[in-house]
Amino acid sequence: MEMPEIIRQQAQLARNSGASVDLDTSMPTVCISAPGEPDIFMQGDDARQFEDQVRAYEDQYPDVDSDDIELFVAWPYIENIWG
Repeated sequence: MEMPEIIRQQAQLARNSGASVDLDTSMPTVCISAPGEPDIFMQGDDARQFEDQVRAYEDQYPDVDSDDIELFVAWPYIENIWG
């Protein structure tokens, strides 16, 4: 399986869980949320690291939707904190 397909599949798993990602690069902050779950909130260095991961995947896989990449990067947080 190719990496773009892996990204899309894990993003779909995140969507199926009701998760969404709000990435604010101006602050920087990241909020991963889903109904019935506590928000996963990052700021400062943690948020920059998340953003750097997203940008690296966007650069490497420009044909993959940015929302899918954000959810893909968020998936380990979702699994470990909400799982």
